[in-house]
Amino acid sequence: GSRRKSAIVPLFSEDRKAEIHRRKSKHASGRGSSLGSWFLTTAEAREAPDESAAADHPFRNFIEDALDKPTFKIVGSLVIVATTAAMSNDDFNSPIIWKEFAWYMYLISTLFFAFESILRLISLGATIFCRSLDNLFNLFLVITTAAGLVSG
Repeated sequence: GSRRKSAIVPLFSEDRKAEIHRRKSKHASGRGSSLGSWFLTTAEAREAPDESAAADHPFRNFIEDALDKPTFKIVGSLVIVATTAAMSNDDFNSPIIWKEFAWYMYLISTLFFAFESILRLISLGATIFCRSLDNLFNLFLVITTAAGLVSG
């Protein structure tokens, strides 16, 4: 049988790693001025982590594997669905038990995503963590929801 060679470059190919390293070097040398060349996707950050202390963190692979497990993603999805259901209910004339449920779901959601952000920060290191718009957005949401919890 004849086998066709795939034209798809795997995510972890050497060419892709070299491109990411070139982008990082370009930014570090000051030649990269656009935000598009500075920000990395989370997948790019994982492919070629920077040479920081976090890259040598003993739990780095364990944390990345844990965050990629289907169980973690299912739990995260269930937290999002339950929080959305709780917050979408009208608070006007709702029973006390429902208001308490909504508040606790808000708290659980905030803690869950704060925990995820902390794990990603440990895993990727501050430099790479902050170069991912997904991570920055999640961190922004955690901070604003925590502020909402504190303010009542």
